[in-house]
Amino acid sequence: MSQSIYEILRRYEFNRTEPETLVGLVEEALEKGQSAREEQERLRKASADLLTLLQEVGLILDTDLKGLEDTLIRCVAGVDGSHQPVGGVGGKWYVPLSCALVTFEQGIQGIPEIKVESHIEVIQEEEFRSIRTLASERMLRVETKAIRRWAMRGKPSVLFIDGPIVDPPLCRDPDYIRDRCSAIQECLKRDIKVIGCAKRVRDVHFKKYLMSQIIQNEAKKTKLNMFPSDLQLIAFVFAHHWRQSGGSDKGIYTRPIDVSGATEVYKLYRENGLRIFSTFIQKSLGQYILRLDVPFLDSELPDESELLEQVTQAIRATFAWTYPDQDIPLPIFIADAKCEIRKGCAEVLYEEIMTRTRTTEPIDQIAALQLEARL
Repeated sequence: MSQSIYEILRRYEFNRTEPETLVGLVEEALEKGQSAREEQERLRKASADLLTLLQEVGLILDTDLKGLEDTLIRCVAGVDGSHQPVGGVGGKWYVPLSCALVTFEQGIQGIPEIKVESHIEVIQEEEFRSIRTLASERMLRVETKAIRRWAMRGKPSVLFIDGPIVDPPLCRDPDYIRDRCSAIQECLKRDIKVIGCAKRVRDVHFKKYLMSQIIQNEAKKTKLNMFPSDLQLIAFVFAHHWRQSGGSDKGIYTRPIDVSGATEVYKLYRENGLRIFSTFIQKSLGQYILRLDVPFLDSELPDESELLEQVTQAIRATFAWTYPDQDIPLPIFIADAKCEIRKGCAEVLYEEIMTRTRTTEPIDQIAALQLEARL
C-alpha cells in the first residue's frame, strides 16, 4: 500500500529531529504506550460491569433498522459551517467563513439543492481568548442565520445540524444565545425536527447523570470515574454490547437524558425556551458513535413516553440517512464537503490581501517585517 504524502512528511520530520532529543522521547513513548495498554485493560473490565448496570435500568435500547424507507422519502436538510483563521500580524486575523445549507425537498430520490454563503471576517485578537474560539463564534452566527432561513420556509422536515445544539459550549454571549434559540424555536413551531449531530464529544453530561441519578454503589462510582469523558465510556460499553449481541442487525442508543441543566450555558438555553435531550447512537459496529441533541420547546414538552418516541424517530431518521461508508447523515456530509475551507485556500487569500497592502514606504516595510517575523 502506497504511503500518503502526510505519512511521508511525518516520517521526514521525525527523522530530522536531533538524536539527543529523539532518544529520550522514544524511550518515554514506549513507557507511556505500556501504561496506556494497562489503562485500556482496566477500562475494558470496568465497562463490562457498567454495561450490565445500564441494561438493568433500561438505559441501553435498540431499534430495528428495517422499515426506514419511509424516512428517506421525506424532506430533510443539513447545515454546516467552516472557518480558517489566517494572519495574526499585530493581532489582526482574517477569517474566511463559509456555511452550506443542503436540502432534499423530495427525499433521497430528488436532486439536492445547495446554497453556500461565504465571506471574510476581520477579527482583532483578544487577551485570554483564542482566535479559534472567536472565529468559531462568528461562523456559528452565520450558521444560525441559515437555520432561521430554513425555518422561514415553513416546510415540515428534519434539519440535521453538524455539531451540538449548544455550540460553542462555552459561549455565554446573550445576544448570540437568544438568536440561536429563537432560530431553533422557529423550526420547532413549524414542524421542523432539529437534530444536532456531534462527532467529537468531550463532555461528561452522561457520566454526571449516572452519578447523580443511577449509581449509588461506591465501587461502581469508582469504576465510572475511571472514564475521562462520555465518549470513552460509551465506546467501551457499546463494544461490549456488540460482542454480547453477536452482530445484531439493530441500531443501539442510550435512553435520552435531559441535559438542559448540565452547565451554566445549557441553563441559558433553557431560559431562552429550549429543553435539550441527548442520546448516544451507533448504527452498527463498523460505524462511529454519534451524540444526538434533540431540542424541544420548553413550553410544549411532551410526556416521557411521547418524548422517547420523538427522540427514537430522530434516531431512526439519522440511521436512515447515514450510509455505510459515511459517519454522519448525508445532508450534512454534503454540506461539510461544500463549505470546507482548506488551510491552503485561506493562506492564498491572505497572501492576496497582504500583497495589496504592501507599499514602497520604508516605515511600512520595516514595521511589516517586524510583525510578520513573529507569526
